[in-house]
Amino acid sequence: MGYHTIEVQVEKATASVVLRRENKMNAISMQMRKELMEAFDELGQNKDVRCIILTGGEKCFCAGVDVKEKPGYVDMLNADLLYRITQRRYSLYQKIEWCPKITIAAAEGYALGGGFELFLACDLRVAASSAKFGFPEARRATLPGGGGTQRLVREVGPARAKELIITGRVFSASEAKEMGLLNYLVEDGKALEKAKQLADEVAVVPEAVAVLAKWAVHSGMALPLEYAFDYEASVCTIIGQTKERQEKLHELGK
Repeated sequence: MGYHTIEVQVEKATASVVLRRENKMNAISMQMRKELMEAFDELGQNKDVRCIILTGGEKCFCAGVDVKEKPGYVDMLNADLLYRITQRRYSLYQKIEWCPKITIAAAEGYALGGGFELFLACDLRVAASSAKFGFPEARRATLPGGGGTQRLVREVGPARAKELIITGRVFSASEAKEMGLLNYLVEDGKALEKAKQLADEVAVVPEAVAVLAKWAVHSGMALPLEYAFDYEASVCTIIGQTKERQEKLHELGK
């Protein structure tokens, strides 16, 4: 399918989704949101794809939601409309987070607001040393509306999450690494390269195992620990019935 605000490339078992609104710092327009949802739907069903890399190119990951396409002042006072707009925005990040493939974010430059939410929605994350992150929404008298408040607290804990959300400050990639938000911190210009290396490592693992591991972590975080243990046991039981696991057991039994 043809896209206007993103570019999709598939090489071997890895798909790359590249944000292509460079003149707008890859700000998320309504058209981009629609195309991203369609792309992740299509790639999520593609049996040849094991990993999806989300990147904004060499200069900027994503500077957030395109403010010129936000509702006007009168519309913002309509609580029902605002709620529905926020829900639509949230659905994109949910689609990425629960995509039945392993997703990898590769960030160069800014990842702010809705762009930072895109970054947090991915399973694995790589950033260049000069990348910048943050939720500046509070300084515009609003809050992150794509799940950012909830994803960030699960990553860095309540005290740090409240600080970053309330102050709206922009922070460095090295600080993001120290907080545990990154898997890898690399030299400028190397984020996509490292993401592809990581995708190759993931592709070695049986697909069912990788995806069920992802879902075990996601679902387990929402459960009390005793129930999470039970959920983990259920996932391991399911994996035990897969062809790949049966083959490995057969090899071990020789």
